[in-house]
Amino acid sequence: MGSSNPLLEALADHIRQNYGIPVFQWYTDPYAASPELMADGWIWDSYGWDSVRFRKHLMKFTVLRKPAICVPWAADPHWPQWTQYPTAAALIDHEWRQFDICREFNVGCAVFAVAGPHGSVNTWAGSSSPELIKLRTALHAQREGMHAIRPRELPLSSANVSARDRSVQVGGDPDAPSEYVETFSGFDWLHVADVRGFLNLRLTSRPETPRFLELMPRENGLAKASLVYRFESWFPLDHVELLLDAAAPNAPGARNVLSLTTDAKEKD
Repeated sequence: MGSSNPLLEALADHIRQNYGIPVFQWYTDPYAASPELMADGWIWDSYGWDSVRFRKHLMKFTVLRKPAICVPWAADPHWPQWTQYPTAAALIDHEWRQFDICREFNVGCAVFAVAGPHGSVNTWAGSSSPELIKLRTALHAQREGMHAIRPRELPLSSANVSARDRSVQVGGDPDAPSEYVETFSGFDWLHVADVRGFLNLRLTSRPETPRFLELMPRENGLAKASLVYRFESWFPLDHVELLLDAAAPNAPGARNVLSLTTDAKEKD
């Protein structure tokens, strides 16, 4: 997707210079936000995704700490362009879990809502179809519920935690050991590390120098976050080296900690 960045940059610069308004970038599903593309905010859609995959995808947008808008699917379930769901209830049951996850991270939503053979918004809003009436009623209730949330209730504390998808395989011969390097050039760390304190983390993006994972300061108390990787090998490891390339601000109590542990069942 990066091959389109020069064009997107040029279009965004033209809009900023001529209209003086912020520009939100919108990559095609399933691409995540890019730290290499300058954006004032991000929009994305993830239709048909399961909740676990969608939540991790959402984190890739929010960790840049720029405004983000998710576009859940709310089109007529009988719209000929996508007839995956036979009823409005089936659509709501699967697709609208995204509202709950967006609420967890305090991310705004703007639904995709069309109907009719030509994908008309007016048809969606004015149709007397029982399925569309159910969809509009449910969406109104969803909106009212989100607007009823009081200030500072979001994000939820659960947004601070994320579990890894997989372990990192390591090992190798003595003269050709394996090596794992995390440069934070993308979002692989969200898949291979257990994350704690996610709301305190920010991945830098343009116009700043990208590819730095920062711990954001707090007004009261110290901010804390951790990444815990699990490395696995089919053979015993007799030598391990670790290197942390990081900087701590000149503030009381600020520090970086690197630790290594083995499974409790291992005796050596």
